[in-house]
Amino acid sequence: MQIHYFANQVYQYSNAIPLYKEIDGIFIVKKTKRSIQFIKYFRNGNFSPNHRSFLNTPPYEKISKNEIPNLTGALISLSNYAIHHDSNRLKTIFIGHGSGDKKYGSKFRSLETYDYHFLSGPKHLEKLKDMGLNIPEEKLIKIGNLRFDDYLNGKIDKDQVLNRLGIKDKSRKNILYAPTWKWGDGTLLTYAKPFAEELTKEHNLIIRPHHHDRIHIRKLKIWTILNNLEHVYFSNPA
Repeated sequence: MQIHYFANQVYQYSNAIPLYKEIDGIFIVKKTKRSIQFIKYFRNGNFSPNHRSFLNTPPYEKISKNEIPNLTGALISLSNYAIHHDSNRLKTIFIGHGSGDKKYGSKFRSLETYDYHFLSGPKHLEKLKDMGLNIPEEKLIKIGNLRFDDYLNGKIDKDQVLNRLGIKDKSRKNILYAPTWKWGDGTLLTYAKPFAEELTKEHNLIIRPHHHDRIHIRKLKIWTILNNLEHVYFSNPA
């Protein structure tokens, strides 16, 4: 069975990488601009020995939204997009990304078009209930949070991550601040500066903005330098 991964925004594909590592598959990009972004952000991100590609990106195909229902196999979507399809030819699976409280976009009924939903946990289920969605229990598959499982299971090399971020004092405890963006009432511009001033007195602070708020990283970095604030580190989601 051919596995396809679909998302409206390229950054959302990071939620599919854990699955791609296990079961392979092909990523779908909608247009040329997305193709360029995919190559830029996922270079050297190919984990499959079955594929060879330019800059070692995972395999991808440029397919328009209108052509998606013509695919066969399974399609795993990271975006809240209605897929009207023939379930005998194509099985569709929705994976909600993020761990905040905001709802999955504005067209909630589109989620009822999927054959299955991969649930990250009880909170994910409650969010679906809060939206008033009518999804049969047999379509809800408890799979866990794909991006957190390696962390919880001790598969992440902590020193490697700290070195990549440039952490100087590893004797300090690390605090990660990863707010959503303004559409979900994100708090980056409200709390980043006071957190940097207070928390870094005793801890390392790692600020990881939402992909749509990454434009603020440069200004925040300059602000920390001008204010002689150490132990503040930025993780760029791009």
